[in-house]
Amino acid sequence: MTLPGTRPIPERARDLLEGMAIAHMSTVRADGRLSTNPVGVLLDGDHLRISTTKRRVKYRNLLRDPRIALSIPHATNPNRYLEVRGHALLEDDADRSFIDRIARISMGMERYPFDPPGEERVIITVIAEQMSCPAIPLADDPPTAGTPRTDGPPAPPSRSGLPAWALLASGVLIGLALAGALMLLQWPA
Repeated sequence: MTLPGTRPIPERARDLLEGMAIAHMSTVRADGRLSTNPVGVLLDGDHLRISTTKRRVKYRNLLRDPRIALSIPHATNPNRYLEVRGHALLEDDADRSFIDRIARISMGMERYPFDPPGEERVIITVIAEQMSCPAIPLADDPPTAGTPRTDGPPAPPSRSGLPAWALLASGVLIGLALAGALMLLQWPA
């Protein structure tokens, strides 16, 4: 069932959400600044869902101001991404069924093993009000992705060991996530 106000995930972005995707999630802190953290996100029917605990700052941020923004890059090609802006619905995961589902998908375990006794889990459901999944030229076939250069001396390796195109694309994605987060601050509550 689709919740009212939720826009559908574009078909060209659905593969970004297969299994357990990693998103950069931005929320608004009490002082008005942004907090951005990597989180695991699942596509559950038509909705993006995230698990967190009640002791996390992101939970308190969303209780106070439900605006949320996500940037979800492709797992191996940062030129492809989905940006989602909207608001969050919070519900208790008292029976731990959602976090245990995440454990089955991402770890192959029946139960999520890392919470201390008594930890209270919450499900964040994103009501997607705006989305962007741009068709970037060469996004599906970056010029040097996975192939060594043959037109001259090899490019010097970066300190991270990633090719320059991946570093540039990662920088672009971080910039887009921050731009989305800034839009979130200007968005009416």
